[in-house]
Amino acid sequence: MSGAEEAVNSVTHPIINSPYEQPTRYWRLDHEHRATSEQVIGRRPSANLPAVPTQRLGEQLPLIHNQLVNDIREAVGIWRANGYAGATANTKRLLAHWTNPLALRRLFFAQVEALETLIWLTEIAPESGARPANDLLLRASRAGGDLNDGLMRMAVKMATGTGKTATMGMVIAWHAVNAGGGRRNARHTGRYHTQFLAITPGLTVRERLRALDPAAPSNVYAELDLVPADLRMHLGQVHVRAINFQAFQRRDVLGQNVTGDTRRLLRRSGERVLESSSAMLQRVLRGMPALAGAGKIVVLNDEAHHCYLPGAERGPNAKPLLDEKPDPRDEPAALWFNALRSLREAEVLAEPIYDFSATPIFISTSARKDAQMFPWCVSDFSLLDAIESGLVKIPRVPVEDDSDADSPVWRRLFQNTNPKTLHRHGLHGAIASGLDALYRNYETIYEQWCGEGAERPMPTPPVFIAVAGNIANAEALHDYMAGYAEKDTSGDTAYRPGACQLFSNVLPDRSGWEPSLRTLLVHSQLDQETTIGKGSRLGRAISAQAALLREMGGSSLAGMDDQSVVREALNTIGRVGKLGEQIRCVVSVSMLTEGWDAKCTHILGYRAFSTQLLCEQVVGRALRRTSYDVGEDGLLPPEFAEVLGVPFDFLPPATRSVAPQPEPRQAYEVRTLPGRREVRIDFPLVASYRFAQGSGSRRLDPARVAPFQLEDAPTIAVMVGVAGR
Repeated sequence: MSGAEEAVNSVTHPIINSPYEQPTRYWRLDHEHRATSEQVIGRRPSANLPAVPTQRLGEQLPLIHNQLVNDIREAVGIWRANGYAGATANTKRLLAHWTNPLALRRLFFAQVEALETLIWLTEIAPESGARPANDLLLRASRAGGDLNDGLMRMAVKMATGTGKTATMGMVIAWHAVNAGGGRRNARHTGRYHTQFLAITPGLTVRERLRALDPAAPSNVYAELDLVPADLRMHLGQVHVRAINFQAFQRRDVLGQNVTGDTRRLLRRSGERVLESSSAMLQRVLRGMPALAGAGKIVVLNDEAHHCYLPGAERGPNAKPLLDEKPDPRDEPAALWFNALRSLREAEVLAEPIYDFSATPIFISTSARKDAQMFPWCVSDFSLLDAIESGLVKIPRVPVEDDSDADSPVWRRLFQNTNPKTLHRHGLHGAIASGLDALYRNYETIYEQWCGEGAERPMPTPPVFIAVAGNIANAEALHDYMAGYAEKDTSGDTAYRPGACQLFSNVLPDRSGWEPSLRTLLVHSQLDQETTIGKGSRLGRAISAQAALLREMGGSSLAGMDDQSVVREALNTIGRVGKLGEQIRCVVSVSMLTEGWDAKCTHILGYRAFSTQLLCEQVVGRALRRTSYDVGEDGLLPPEFAEVLGVPFDFLPPATRSVAPQPEPRQAYEVRTLPGRREVRIDFPLVASYRFAQGSGSRRLDPARVAPFQLEDAPTIAVMVGVAGR
């Protein structure tokens, strides 16, 4: 078959929809829910798909349709086709702005549809006299309220890489322009607010969400042009606070450092005395007008799968089992959920609460084949939708190998490696061969990006991620790949280069460390505000890396503790001029935190992966694209993430496709030259065009005017009711 006659299927051409338009077709799934080569015309229905099939070959997997999402999606589609009838004037302005095909920074359909859904449920359905709209609103209200202690929540499911942060900014903009716009429909008064609380699971996400503040230097409204120029004034009244849910933990009023003797002196019982709920809110929300009775606060839960009422997955009327043990994963969820309760009790909470997550499922059910999605999910743009629209990279996993095993060995590295405890002096078995193969592929990609043969070398390298299940194995992987230093028999420091030359922190001649750190060891605890003990194994590793980073970072790191230094390096990977600019490899204990995004091209998993949630979150760290330039066909070209050890399963199993990784496109900064201010040409920022009548004189040509004949006929009459005769 010639190149021109190449078969079009889900392997050779996985991207079949425009990122800016509603999907119009999708790849049909087989009985194991893997994509086939048959296209279906229409929109893929929303359904729960298990991403980690553990069934026997040929076993039918459960496919649970999200009927509420599908019904709302249909109603919103009809409303969209009718020109957003019934929306406020300012809402229509925003929707026209967000869907403008000529915009310089076009928004993805996934983002626009999420807002259309929330707007329809807020502005249109409550005012509609039609039964379908009222029924859908009632179903959405009950789905959230019954399992959330009466709290009204609306969840938006958006795959990693489809722009959740911008979507949250669109929610804020929609509220702001309607709360401040005098032309809105009076019936909607009180539904819009200007105070927002973005609650996050960790420091990384919190830093990312600071862009939601219109006063931030790099805010999403300016960078993505989310608001028309003549409506931007309404952003001036917006208050946005991004905060970790851990901040809602009620603190000891005596402080953490008060000894037992002092406690007994001040308190007869010697027990801890916690601050009141009111005092906690005053501390967390200090400065927000709502605390003084001015308005209410809209809550935006990012990574909302961490927030739920423990036991809600069993239904609103389920009773706890007698022998049931508390699930430790429920503790942070309960703390986050109680924060919402506290806001309601203080009468400062605006409803609904908006939830955002790529995986809005109950964590306690994530290991089951029938993992439960939040029933209050009202919008869904799944990972399969994102892949078919080209919004994310395509994860490539092993599908065949030359071993005698029933399934590819590198697909489950941890299960196929014995013994499972690693040593830095050398790896053996599946982990050794898998790491070697993945690293050799990384060398090829690195040469394309940054090598001497690259036509336009990238300023920062691609990133390789290794995820281990415990500290010991993560440290062994780090030392094996990046090298280490130790005392020899004479007491001198001996430097051992890493087995992966591009990742080695040690100079090839063993004389010391490289000028810049290439490989970083991190832990998910770095994303929390808790302190990691310096005497612990992890604490010592962090302190050693922090010392190296301080040598490279200079005075900019003065005053920062060890955890903050390592966190700064992690969060600035791939950013030119920052501490983590040249880091090529990250070795993570447990998993990398949500919200962390870098130009990751390779993932090595060495831990047990048994849940859809864990697989999708780990692979999600590598799904963000490097380029969003569409081709002549209006589609985005495919980009790939090479994944070993994570049993991710959305693509067909029987393929030998080895499509090359596309070369990244270098971004250029266009600016004026310094010292040429006197010849600068300023162009006005045009908000809109208005046409006015000119001021020139006018003359009448009688020959071209038709005569008008006055007639003697009545033009008005008085009508009176007739009574009697």
